[in-house]
Amino acid sequence: RLLDRLKPIARTITALNRPPGVMARAMALGVMISVSPFVGLKTYVAVFLSGFLKLPVYPLVLGAHVVNVITMPFVYTLTTKFGIWLLKADVEIFFDWDNLSLSWFLDAGRQLFLPFFVGSNVAALISLVPVYLLALCFFKAYAYIKAKKRNKPPQPKQPVD
Repeated sequence: RLLDRLKPIARTITALNRPPGVMARAMALGVMISVSPFVGLKTYVAVFLSGFLKLPVYPLVLGAHVVNVITMPFVYTLTTKFGIWLLKADVEIFFDWDNLSLSWFLDAGRQLFLPFFVGSNVAALISLVPVYLLALCFFKAYAYIKAKKRNKPPQPKQPVD
């Protein structure tokens, strides 16, 4: 099950013992990297920024892989459409399955590159705030629960009859 596979990841992240704000910043920055158009460089950018900004690498790299092979077509299609809307670009691409050629793909790429780049980067910047707030709530709640468990007196054992 998916939840069973996510538990070790959650345990690893929460075991880092960093302040909730630092963990939330790392996660939000990772998601921003994930949405950005630098497809093949996400892990390298995340590791570099982790060292440069003194953030924990694990949540940053994990956030950088939110957009993965499965979600990539959906996210990049939406961000490209967002870029077309932002730039008010006149882009029309029709698939003529009988006459697809390399020149058609190059022309389509030329038309879509700027909307893709702008839409992805603006969406990446917009994603910072909600991801930071959600991650901050999660890590603060986890820190509260952990502190509550630490300060809780041990429960007396019930005698077995």
